[in-house]
Amino acid sequence: MQKKVSFVSNKFVTTGLVTMFLAVHAVDAAGEAMKKTTWAPACHLARELRKSPAKAAAKLSAIGAATDALKKAGLRLQLYAKRLDLGDKLISVTALAQATLTAAERNEKAYRHLTTKAIQTAATTQELVGGIEATMQLFKSTKGTSAYCLGDGDSQADKTTDLQKEGCEGKPADLTTDPGEYDSKVISSSGFAELSQISGSTGMDSSDTNKCGLVNHGAAGTAAFLSSSTVSLGYELFKLSASNQIHRDSHQTLSGTLDRQSDKLTKIAYQDAKEMETAEAAITESNEEKAVTEVSTDGTVSKRLKDLLKLKQPTISDTDLTKKVDELQTQHYGKTGENIKQLWSELKVQKVRDVKAKTETEQDIGIIPDEETLRLTLAFYDHRSQTQLQELTEKTTVAKAVCEETEKTEETCNAIEEQEKCDNTPRCHYNKTKEGKKCTLSEEAKKTVQKEAANQETGGKDGKTKDKCTKHRTDKTKCDEDNSCKWDEKVPLLQFHHQ
Repeated sequence: MQKKVSFVSNKFVTTGLVTMFLAVHAVDAAGEAMKKTTWAPACHLARELRKSPAKAAAKLSAIGAATDALKKAGLRLQLYAKRLDLGDKLISVTALAQATLTAAERNEKAYRHLTTKAIQTAATTQELVGGIEATMQLFKSTKGTSAYCLGDGDSQADKTTDLQKEGCEGKPADLTTDPGEYDSKVISSSGFAELSQISGSTGMDSSDTNKCGLVNHGAAGTAAFLSSSTVSLGYELFKLSASNQIHRDSHQTLSGTLDRQSDKLTKIAYQDAKEMETAEAAITESNEEKAVTEVSTDGTVSKRLKDLLKLKQPTISDTDLTKKVDELQTQHYGKTGENIKQLWSELKVQKVRDVKAKTETEQDIGIIPDEETLRLTLAFYDHRSQTQLQELTEKTTVAKAVCEETEKTEETCNAIEEQEKCDNTPRCHYNKTKEGKKCTLSEEAKKTVQKEAANQETGGKDGKTKDKCTKHRTDKTKCDEDNSCKWDEKVPLLQFHHQ
């Protein structure tokens, strides 16, 4: 009797244990496939982030082209200014040239900063893309006759072949083509918009069981993942929980202060991508005239005008200065840059020396092809100005000396009272009918002095000194050594002239 009771008890205990075991495992999912709403957003993100290197390249290319245009435009304006007469227009063009070259410097600074940022963005975004692609390839590899992990969630169908359509398995973007803006439905102003939280069993298709064995956990050596573990794939875009479900934390809010050492890659990549999209402001117009028009409306040109006007009129009041700046801007640039078109048209046809030609010919400023030639042409005019200034200074110095010596000679003649001594003194002439000082500088000597002084001051129409012998002044030795000069004893003060 006692044995019978024991038998019955053992039978019921065994049955109960089996039932409990089955019940426990019935709670766990059995290899369900993912819903498309679980895996497709990761592919959408990969598609958008793949644009990042090309977006960076496009921005760098645009800024680089604009910088070249600004440099050439600034040099053209400087060259044009050298051909203008003194006046308000010269001041306006000079100020615009300086502001344009300053804009080019700002662009170069923005380019350097953006280059660093572009490399950083490419690294973080493409690392995240790589993580997504590796994970999706893992899921793709589970596809078999009746097995798959990438489902749709509606018709319980295998959607592995939709990977490319959804944005995975893509090729790197062409760096020579601007891919356009990020899709705001994927990369929003706050985070990755489609990557919402997934918990419980909402990420899997409960009716599509025994399809994705990859998600199943078990004892060591019997399954890919241990029963008690949660496995993160694709930088935590997918979490395989111990309940054989795929979960995900929300990645929809990734803005805020960034710590590149401790924050997750998703946050770092998101902020890098957005910063690249709203990169440091820079002029990106590669048309010279349009770039100058843009410069004409910023604050730099106003400051340059004020600086130049103060140099011209140091005592000008602030009120008058502001009024004059506004007047020049309106007249030569226009309130919105509308007058730049006319100024640029005049600039383009202004003739300058063709420094690359073998003969002394001129060409229009507008057709000078490159920065190197523009700089060389500017150097030509700078050198010519320096040479002319130096020649003028030398002529003025000699002419002044001639005049001073003439005055001394006149005084020497005036001091002579005797007619005989006066007549025997070179350059002196005695006029007995003249009241006062009767011994004066002779008319012949006066004419010679006036002629030589005039030659030294004007240098002739071509800007060249007509009588280079003047430089020897009263030095007979140097005059004799100069084959183009001859010493004249009759005019001791100016005893030199061309042979």
